[in-house]
Amino acid sequence: MVEQVHDVVIIGAGIMGSCTAYHAAMRGLNPLVLEQFNSTHRQGASHGKSRMFRFLYPELAYLEIAMAAKKLWEQLQDDTGTTLFKNSEYVLISNRKKVVKTSMNLSECDLKHEVLESGEINRKYPMLKYTLDWFALIDYAGGLLYANECLDAARTEAVKHGATFKFMERVVGVISKADHVLVNTTRGQYLTKKLVVTAGAWINQILPELNDIVDIQSVQVPRLYWNVDPEHSQQFKHGPVVEVDRYTNVFCMIPPVDHQNQVKVSVNIGAPHDPDHPLETHHNMEMLIDCVADHIREHMPHVDHSHPANIEMSTETVTDNGNFIVGRFPDDDRISLACGFKGNGYNFAIVVGQMLADLVEDADEEDVVPEEFSLEAHMDQFYWNFRQQA
Repeated sequence: MVEQVHDVVIIGAGIMGSCTAYHAAMRGLNPLVLEQFNSTHRQGASHGKSRMFRFLYPELAYLEIAMAAKKLWEQLQDDTGTTLFKNSEYVLISNRKKVVKTSMNLSECDLKHEVLESGEINRKYPMLKYTLDWFALIDYAGGLLYANECLDAARTEAVKHGATFKFMERVVGVISKADHVLVNTTRGQYLTKKLVVTAGAWINQILPELNDIVDIQSVQVPRLYWNVDPEHSQQFKHGPVVEVDRYTNVFCMIPPVDHQNQVKVSVNIGAPHDPDHPLETHHNMEMLIDCVADHIREHMPHVDHSHPANIEMSTETVTDNGNFIVGRFPDDDRISLACGFKGNGYNFAIVVGQMLADLVEDADEEDVVPEEFSLEAHMDQFYWNFRQQA
């Protein structure tokens, strides 16, 4: 009896894998998606109700992907009739140099925005308190994604067009054969013409050879939620998404979505860890909470800075240069992968899924993946770092 050979198997059903399944299914590839956890698990980085969506990138490569992502999220929103995106003001608060640089990029792409000179921030947003040495850039096209709805919509459309999702089935090995790729799981074996690995923090376990060519670190990042003074709750509820970038820390604030009358204010600092053994707490949790609390106390006077009302953990991946990776696996070009999206996963998932579907259909990688995000670029960086340490 000849075993079924799948067009494509996708490992990982988070937002990256689900968006890849969506694009592959729309092309008639009937993808099989394997996920080691249940459909609503919180072990990775795809859980939660909200994510920031922004165009405020100083790098044009990121901005161009964000523009493509906005169109694709809107298309999925129209196709499903589900609200996935809230268009609200996205505000970058930083030093003058970064604000001006980012503003130039938005102008080049003809995106509506406004620069606030020092002193204008407090007048525009009375719930915030930033002194004269801060500058701001308002992105009128940005806002937030409803994360759970985005994930459900991608999966629903994928299944509607032929995808199959199998949860609670962990991949234990991948073997390249002459005429197919063999995927071994805790429940059986699958043969596939093409394989896509979007396993997040578990990617090094699926493809251990990656450890020899790129530096990918699994980190655990806390998301902190803080109570808002009820008298000012409407200001925050209808207020902007805020990113504060100054010196070494980047603080982000999302209006009350995940928890009632609580803003999400966090700093994107992760603790290295083994994803199979999550940390009970961030190794510098007290210091991190104090850092965020001090910023809230100084700049958000209507938010209770005494202690976060809720803390949730996210398991993410980060690369050595901070850019994410999309590309074909050097040992077998039938295998494609994506990882290293710390802080940007939901923004770009709908586009990265399209890139991976293109690679499955044998597109030229140079035509699909911007050079900054190619595996080759990260391999060159890894080799350079190795030479520097030798």
